[in-house]
This record gives sequence, structure tokens and C-alpha cells, in this order.
Amino acid sequence: METEKQNTASSPMKRAYAAFAEKYEQGIWYLLLLWCLLPIIMCANFAVSAATGRFPSPEELAREGFTLGNVNYDEALASYQLLFFILGGITVCVALALLVFARRRVFSLKALRAQPWFYLFGLFLLWSCVCTAKADYKYFSLVGGSYMRDGLVSYFIYGAVFLCASALRREDYRRKLMLCFTGVVAFIALIMLVQEATDIYFLNYCFSSARAVVFNQFNHLGYMLCMSSAACFGFFLYESGDKRLKLLYLAGFFFLVYALVVNDTFGALLAVITAIPVALLFYWRSGRKVNWRALGLAVLIVVAAVLIVFAVTGTNGPLGNFIQLKNDLVETVEWIRWRPIFGFGPEGLVRRHALSDNRLPHNTYLQITAFTGFPGLFFYLSALITLAVHHWRKIKSLDTMVLIASGTAFAYMVSQTFGAPIYNVEPYFWLFLGLVTLMNEQEKPLLCPETPEA
Repeated sequence: METEKQNTASSPMKRAYAAFAEKYEQGIWYLLLLWCLLPIIMCANFAVSAATGRFPSPEELAREGFTLGNVNYDEALASYQLLFFILGGITVCVALALLVFARRRVFSLKALRAQPWFYLFGLFLLWSCVCTAKADYKYFSLVGGSYMRDGLVSYFIYGAVFLCASALRREDYRRKLMLCFTGVVAFIALIMLVQEATDIYFLNYCFSSARAVVFNQFNHLGYMLCMSSAACFGFFLYESGDKRLKLLYLAGFFFLVYALVVNDTFGALLAVITAIPVALLFYWRSGRKVNWRALGLAVLIVVAAVLIVFAVTGTNGPLGNFIQLKNDLVETVEWIRWRPIFGFGPEGLVRRHALSDNRLPHNTYLQITAFTGFPGLFFYLSALITLAVHHWRKIKSLDTMVLIASGTAFAYMVSQTFGAPIYNVEPYFWLFLGLVTLMNEQEKPLLCPETPEA
């Protein structure tokens, strides 16, 4: 009798579990789609604010001693950060639910041996918690500074995006997600190009930061253009079928590279140049036949773009980036020598620990070392290397979308040699990295809820 009552009581829970196991992937896809649409949502927010007079008029600003850029710049920070934390909180809750439902798979030696990168990233996150606890400025290490928002809370949000993306098994979900991201960035690029080529007051009123649209600074848009260019080139390489569709991908790649040249983010452009031969290497390694004519045309276009940058900026532009990297390296190494084990905590170089002219080093890997010490860098790089080695060995078994996502994530990692993570760009890297963790639709994700026993 008692057993019957227990079965009856547990049946609703079992039904709920079964419903979650059946629908979780669709829900995650909608959540990640919302992340991809976030820049468009911000565009709409800025347009409505400008059209309804929520932004102060130039005359009002002049009386107060402000400029249009000051006010709209603050608006960009406040509204984008608010949506980032709201959507990030939802994503963290979903990732926790996945961990609970898949706890048997997660806490198994078999999973640890098969997919060690998940556990290495987990160790990086745990170590970041320890570094935050030992930081001089615990508040900044927890929530991040008002500009970058690269504190421990953001680390958890990035990790949640990564876990949710890693649970997407269906290739059509991954394809739609990547196409949506590329289309959104292309739309943002179009706004930037129109704004640069014209003097439309409404656009300048909405998006006052030059070549940045809804992003804090033009370099941040450059990183988005870098990832979308690599994704578009990947679609051109790997997608088979309609030739008109392949031409559309190629045209999209040229358009995004042109926008990147206008945007003038050297690190992002360098990353796209580097990603092309790597994508070719992946393509050849995967057993596919190389279209040398199309590839040569793409390389020629990008090389021409680089020559244009040199012609317009001279040698000071590119050399300036390497000089900046050298200066950051020298100064950051001094800080790392102070605290090589625990670092200064996330965003721990603010205030008296700041670099001379910059609050953060313009290099993600230097930054990670300064924030979390050499152990943090070891966990972070070990996770990336184990994932890369595993996929290199299994590359002929990888789905097309996994290969495209790999090239996209690689391009961003190269760009971060001259950049630093920021809340409105970094989630997309972790999204693409999550898509890389599976090999094909037949492989079970780590966070795959098991069917409950009857």
C-alpha cells in the first residue's frame, strides 16, 4: 500500500521530468535565439528613445554642458547592461536546471574522460571564485566595473551560455542560430555604413558613438564583425546544394569584411585573415574537396582589405596595435609577478592597480593571468586545447555546423590577442564554443536529461 502511494506521488514528478527531457532543447534554442537578437532589440530601444524624445535635445544638453555623445553613451551602457544581466540570470537558471537533470551523466568518470573540457572550464570558474574572495576590491571582482562588466557574475553568465549551447544536438537548431547571429551583425553593419556615408541626423541621434552603433566602442562591434565574417565564410565553404545560396554567403562575407575595414579594428581584421587558412586546413582535413578558385578570390579580397587599411592609416595603425600589446605585456607582467597564483580577481586591475592609460590589458590571455593567476590561465587554456585536439582527431566525424562554429570561435580567440572580453560581445564566443562541444546529432550532449525509469 505504501509503495503504491509513493509511486502515485512520484508520477507527477516523473511526468514533469519526461516533459522537460522532451522539450528542453527547443526551449534552449529560443533562449539562445534571444541572445542573438539582443543587438537588434537594443537598436529598436534606441530608435524608440530618439523618436519619443526620451533622449535630451542638443539644446538641452548644451545648456547643461554635455554633448549628445555623452548622454547616448551612458544610455548604451545602462540599458544594454540591464538586459545582459536579466537575460543572463534566466540563462544561469536554465543551465542549473540542466545540471540537475543530467547530474548522473555529469558526475561520472566516463564523462570526465570523454569530455574533460567541461570540467576544466568548471575548475576555471571555481578558481575565479577563490580569486574573487581574495581580491582587494571584492565588489568590482564580483560585478565588474561599470564599463566592461567582466566580473565573476559575468563569468557565470558566460558559463551558462556555454552549457546551454552545448546541449543543442539538432543541427538545424545550430544552423538557424548561426544564421540569425550573422544576419543580425550584417544589419548592424549596414547601419554603421549608412551612418558613416551619410549625415542623417536621426541615426547620429540614436547611435552617437562612431562606428559602434549600439556597442560601447567601435572595437566591440569589430569583434562581432570578426565572428560573423568567419561564420559566413564557413557557410560558403561547407554548405552544399544551391549555388545561388553559396554566392549569397560569399557576398555576405565580402560585405562583412568591407564593414570591418570601415570599422578599422585591426585585431579583428587580423583574426579574419588568420581564420581563412585555418578554415581551409579544417576543410581539407575533414576530407572535402577544396574549391581553390573561390578560396583564392576570398583570400584576395581580404588581402586587398588589409592593403587598404595600410594605405589609409599608414604603418602607425597596425604598428600602434603591436606597440600597445608590447606595453600592456610589460606592465601586466609586473602585476602578475606580484600575485602569480591568485591574481587580483576578475576586474581586479581597477583603481590603484590599473594600467597607466588603460584599465585592462588589451589581451584576453594576459588579463586572465592577471585576474586569476597562472592556475586560472592553465585551466582556461587546457580546456580549449583538449577540445581542439579532440576535434582535430575526430574531424571527419564532425557535423558541418560544428566545423563552422569552430572557425568562428577560433577567429574570435585570435582577435582577443588585441582585445579584452566585454559583456556585450563575450557571450557569443561562449555560444559558439558550446556548439563546438558536440561531434554530430547522434552524440549525446553532456547535459542531456536521461529518460526517467518507469
